[in-house]
Amino acid sequence: MAGVSASHPHPNHHHQHLADIELRPPIFRSWERVRQRRVHWVVECIAEMVSLLLDLVSYLSVLITYSLEFSAIVMQVWVPQLRSLSATYLSSMALAVRLSNSRNV
Repeated sequence: MAGVSASHPHPNHHHQHLADIELRPPIFRSWERVRQRRVHWVVECIAEMVSLLLDLVSYLSVLITYSLEFSAIVMQVWVPQLRSLSATYLSSMALAVRLSNSRNV
């Protein structure tokens, strides 16, 4: 195959841009200068802000998921123990009040 480069998979890889053949109008050339100097910076800032926002959303979703899992574990393990402790505390307080009232009579 004559004319086909062994390193490039496409035989017609020699492309020319219109700007290489014909000069662009002055308005487009000035826009290219502005785009390369100033607009590029703005686009990069917007891209960084969007990236930061997506990172925050993903971190918050992970945090919410773990907090829901933690609360489910707490509800299964610690709440029955808290109920028994509160029942014990309530009965001891009732017994203390009853004993203190019986001595004063």
